[in-house]
Amino acid sequence: MDVPLLITSHRHHQLEDKDGDLKLDVNKQTSQHWVLSDAGHGEVFISSVRKEQLSADKDEVKMSSSKGDAERWRITNAGSGKVFIQRQTGTFLQDLRGNVKLTQNADEWERWNIATTDNKDACHYPSLKLFCFSVIRSSGTELNLMKKQHELGAGIFGCDYSMVLSDSKKSLGRDYDTTEISHKLLKSKKAMYKNSDLFLSVWNRVKKEGTYKHADWIIKTDSDTVFFPDRLRARLGGKMHAQTHSTFFANCAAKDDIQAAENPHFMYGPLEVFSFKAVDTFFIGADKCKKEVGLGKSMWEERYITHCLELLGTKINPHLSLNLLSDPHCDNTGATPDCTGDAVAFHNFSSTEAFSECWTTAHGSEAGVANEINNKK
Repeated sequence: MDVPLLITSHRHHQLEDKDGDLKLDVNKQTSQHWVLSDAGHGEVFISSVRKEQLSADKDEVKMSSSKGDAERWRITNAGSGKVFIQRQTGTFLQDLRGNVKLTQNADEWERWNIATTDNKDACHYPSLKLFCFSVIRSSGTELNLMKKQHELGAGIFGCDYSMVLSDSKKSLGRDYDTTEISHKLLKSKKAMYKNSDLFLSVWNRVKKEGTYKHADWIIKTDSDTVFFPDRLRARLGGKMHAQTHSTFFANCAAKDDIQAAENPHFMYGPLEVFSFKAVDTFFIGADKCKKEVGLGKSMWEERYITHCLELLGTKINPHLSLNLLSDPHCDNTGATPDCTGDAVAFHNFSSTEAFSECWTTAHGSEAGVANEINNKK
């Protein structure tokens, strides 16, 4: 450490110790230089040129000459080259329109860049690990879509770990078989997502199988979702953040939806993103949710898990800042998603032809290279 650093907010303002007052300013000067030093247990002291430390007193952020618990901070990967600066209490440093605050939120306003004075990133983190899964019927369109994705190395097959559950064991090609799960809804021709009971069985199987424990983030997608894991990796917080911060994300702003009355921004089933801590919280509180949330005809699986996690104290991230999902229902347009956009996922493409066209369009010139690489695997 011991290298002068600039700490820059989402508004491109630098954190500054202005004669003992904490400020944010765009003019780079020595009062905006900071040094990180080891505080033990994965934490740091953040010291200004005045040799004082960034400190937190309840909800107030200030400067202090001490080096105690109030001056200890944890810096974690926030994705996209940014970091979260957080307290052990789970609060995050925030630039709130030019005021330095602490908040329970962990989104765009809480992301910071820490760089050397010559603009080189000071923090480097290993790649995130994703566990991704889908649930399909063992025949028809859904099976064909998953076979196509496996062939392309697309969707959940671009995650570090993946799992496809179906009502009978099926080969998707190249030594990859689905995992059998018995449920009457998988054998029904009607929409299977209207009943959360099926997905409680699915989540129980995910828990029992255990691979999710090796991942930082757990992702559920539908077979007709064109999903790009690398885009998601670049936008999510890192391992420490995922292990300690229980969160999941809204991805939809549909006005004509049962969830819209509960929250204008909510989680929609084609792409569901959970931190490891959120999934752990869900598993621990599963019995409580069965009793207090309950199952019913209007309790779609994404609505159920939203109600469950919020009952257990995990609030949904409602801000839509990660641009997770492009979907006509959620966008209130009725138009086919534009696959040249930068969303993490596009829905719905329910034929192999439509899926492949969107995937190829989104990849652009990279699509041919990706196909060649996967054909050699």
